[in-house]
Amino acid sequence: PVPAPAPARVPSVPASPARDPEARLKQQGTLTVHVKEAKNLVGRDKANLSDPYVAIKIKGQKTWKSSVFKRNCNPQFDDRFVAKGTLGDFVNCLMLLKVIDRNTKELKEGYGGEKSDSLGDLSFKLDGLRTRNRVPYENVDLDMTESGTISLIVTWEADEQSLSI
Repeated sequence: PVPAPAPARVPSVPASPARDPEARLKQQGTLTVHVKEAKNLVGRDKANLSDPYVAIKIKGQKTWKSSVFKRNCNPQFDDRFVAKGTLGDFVNCLMLLKVIDRNTKELKEGYGGEKSDSLGDLSFKLDGLRTRNRVPYENVDLDMTESGTISLIVTWEADEQSLSI
């Protein structure tokens, strides 16, 4: 009889970040928060309108502010907050989001030191990014207000060199 061939040696391949959750958390990359829109915000001026903008704070990052929409309770922001870092840094901290009425006549100190009135807050962990690169949040009720929702999409894009780890 002919002897069986020796089993082929398969080289050891490191687990890809897609298959290894710990490797995924070590990836360097870009976090993007796409603030799409807000709806049914409280009107703060005499005409029952507001001048809203969004402020976002993530630990270790500078506070980001969107554009201001004058006299609008249903703004279509379509603005993006972008931050660099490791995925593990982002999923292990809270994202704080505040919708603010830009108001130069009031004396209240707002998020980021401006004179403003709060139109609602939202805070949550970004742990949905542990397993997905895109996490949508549609019409999420704002806290600390009578009415108002916000829609945003949080995405993670690993740097090319991190994909090969």
